[in-house]
Amino acid sequence: MIGKKHCQYKFFYINIFISLFFIALFVAPIIHVLEVKDIQKNEILFQEKIFPGYVFATKIRHSVQLSPVFEFYEIDHSYDIILTKTIIKDLGWGMPSSPEGKLQIQNGVIIIDDIHRKIPVLRFRVSYIAEPEFILRGRTYDLRFLVDDSHSLEILSKKISALSRIYYFFAKE
Repeated sequence: MIGKKHCQYKFFYINIFISLFFIALFVAPIIHVLEVKDIQKNEILFQEKIFPGYVFATKIRHSVQLSPVFEFYEIDHSYDIILTKTIIKDLGWGMPSSPEGKLQIQNGVIIIDDIHRKIPVLRFRVSYIAEPEFILRGRTYDLRFLVDDSHSLEILSKKISALSRIYYFFAKE
């Protein structure tokens, strides 16, 4: 008799736990993140909570001019990635690559501002020769120490559940 009652309680608690789990899945808030992923390894390198106005940048060394090239991106009100500005030291061989934006020279560098080009998915090939860097939250990450040479990064804005974000932190450990 006691064994049967114990099984009923166990079944009841398991049902409650499963019900709460599914409720948490459906009620968990959705958040927007900037995700940086090594495509070849299928590995997430960064996953940062973002908001409209969030800014990040990439930096490479131009292969011909051997000077730095900065590209700045901003998250707009729809959480799209928008290329907003490029800063280069020299013109020539592909720089600037498009006629968009307003070109001006300040302090010896060329600034192409007001570009406003929507980038659905930013793919960025890492070449150790170009000394690539990713600038996020005021910190500079030298990608030569995070990604194998010639690997490609996929940088995108996406919506995930808060539970997925928690899982990401535990999986990274």
